[in-house]
Amino acid sequence: MGGLVVGSLKAFNIALCCKWWWRLKTEPKSLWAKLIRVIHRLDNKTDDFLDSRSRSGVSSREATWVSDLANGGRYTVVSMRQAIDNSISSTILGPFHWNKVVPLKVACFAWRVNLNRIPTTVKLHRRGISSVDKNCSYCGVMDETTDHLLCRCPAMCSILDQVFRRYGIQHSSFSCVSKILDFASSLGTCPKRRRMLISICYGMFWCT
Repeated sequence: MGGLVVGSLKAFNIALCCKWWWRLKTEPKSLWAKLIRVIHRLDNKTDDFLDSRSRSGVSSREATWVSDLANGGRYTVVSMRQAIDNSISSTILGPFHWNKVVPLKVACFAWRVNLNRIPTTVKLHRRGISSVDKNCSYCGVMDETTDHLLCRCPAMCSILDQVFRRYGIQHSSFSCVSKILDFASSLGTCPKRRRMLISICYGMFWCT
């Protein structure tokens, strides 16, 4: 995800689990289905499993289960995984712009920032590293999350203001990192200028 066209492992795992559910519903008289039902005492629990998830993409038509995600109505792991990944990327992540003029390590770091995968002090605390202070390393007031560290912290806000003023760009305050990248990627009509501004944003993230 995020530009590498690699599906998430979580989506793949859910799609595989749904494949088992699909086969239990469409092949109820097969030997393995009967065995699984007896071992796990499922009976009608497969319906409960589906109710606890989303019914999107699967429907029952005249006692025949049909997948709306692929042509022919047959369930496939690939179609479900793509549907889950698309749902995640459309609600959480925006498109990531890889830039050739930016060093690879800087671009990869910015990609991780876009995915909220950098080890801030808040994340380190969640991983059990309690010896680290959760407060921001710069302002020392708020918790150090990715969005606070790179766009809401007064120190970072000052850097953003100086950089944008240097290039004569007017902007409002940003609430999260994705807003900065969206602003840079949609500024004006000159693709070269947009690429330059995106590169500068990646550099700011890296230097911070």
